[in-house]
Amino acid sequence: MDEQRTISVMVVDQHQEVCEALARGLKGLPGFHVLSHTGNLVLAAELAHQFRPDVIIADFKWSETPRPDALRWLARVSPGTRMVVYTSYFTDGEREAFESAGAEHCLLKGLSLKELADQLRKVASRKAVDSAANPYSPPAA
Repeated sequence: MDEQRTISVMVVDQHQEVCEALARGLKGLPGFHVLSHTGNLVLAAELAHQFRPDVIIADFKWSETPRPDALRWLARVSPGTRMVVYTSYFTDGEREAFESAGAEHCLLKGLSLKELADQLRKVASRKAVDSAANPYSPPAA
């Protein structure tokens, strides 16, 4: 049997309780190492650049509009990191916008921790696409 590799994860969610609960849940699972968690996009970019996690799982709903630009920015500052959108709902065209921006997977928050972990393992096993864009240009407001 193959030994399971450890997947490094960063959690980004503006709702502090959700962010902390998700980070705590993933920390308790074998095969996951939570590097950091935050609800601040600028701090998330700094931490992603510093730690280069295997996967960033994030809810990009900082406003009522989709934020694929935030996803692109995190992908640029942490080349090779797989991006997973994890949200409570998608509006019309939003899932497609995130996928076009580079999301490896778009998941709804109703998943059990086991189901989420299984999805993250699948995503982490894929080869990521690096971005050649300037990593230090923040997304447009």
